[in-house]
Amino acid sequence: MPLPNFLARPLHAPLRHWVLSAFPRDPAGGPDYDHPHGDPGWFGPDSATWRVHADFPGMLAGGLAALTLQTLHPLALAGVWDHSNFRNDLLGRLRRTTAFVGGTTYAPRAQADALIERVRQIHTRVRGHAEDGRPYAANDPHLLT
Repeated sequence: MPLPNFLARPLHAPLRHWVLSAFPRDPAGGPDYDHPHGDPGWFGPDSATWRVHADFPGMLAGGLAALTLQTLHPLALAGVWDHSNFRNDLLGRLRRTTAFVGGTTYAPRAQADALIERVRQIHTRVRGHAEDGRPYAANDPHLLT
């Protein structure tokens, strides 16, 4: 259940400041989340995606829940464990993930498509076997779902 507006409003500005300092925006051509330019991208300003991702507490909670859920799938976890640099650069890994989510949410369609293609190319190299011997591939539609 969301906090009533009168309780959540005082938290919004300090939380936004913290998020933007921990996850700075790319000043060289990254999407402008406050005033997106160009076409409305994949979702547009009237979409639930824009509204949910504009709510910093909700986006953080949802993002952490999604990462936790991902770790519960043994093949997805094996791929992350074997191929991600999160152990050496956790904040950088989270920054890249949030930049992807923000970009695919707010960027014009061409920028969002380019971000998706970059991740798709990275995923083609993420293959291996879990501890139990089962093969995994990051571009497996079942794992992506």
